Amino acid sequence: MTEAYTRRRLLVMKGLAGADRLEWSPPSGAFYFFVRASRCFELSLDGKKVTDIEGLVAMLIDAGVGVVPGTGFGAPEAFRLSFAASDYEIEDGVAIIRNTVERLR
Repeated sequence: MTEAYTRRRLLVMKGLAGADRLEWSPPSGAFYFFVRASRCFELSLDGKKVTDIEGLVAMLIDAGVGVVPGTGFGAPEAFRLSFAASDYEIEDGVAIIRNTVERLR
């Protein structure tokens, strides 16, 4: 199981690499990332303005990826992204996140 989580952690890192509006650090033991997204605030997509992390999370959920606001974990500018999922779900979810964030203007 350790190999699977290591592989999945790397999938998230590879998928998020180069996403200029997102900041993150590799987790040191947990099976989730906190992805800081304050660079997305005040940007819009399809007429919807992102004013806070809850707004971005709602947008990501509408796009088809499951994340939760970091607010309840003491990270008000971040969302929590778990990698306790299949490789396919991780690759697909990270692609949705990148696509959504890159389309913000």
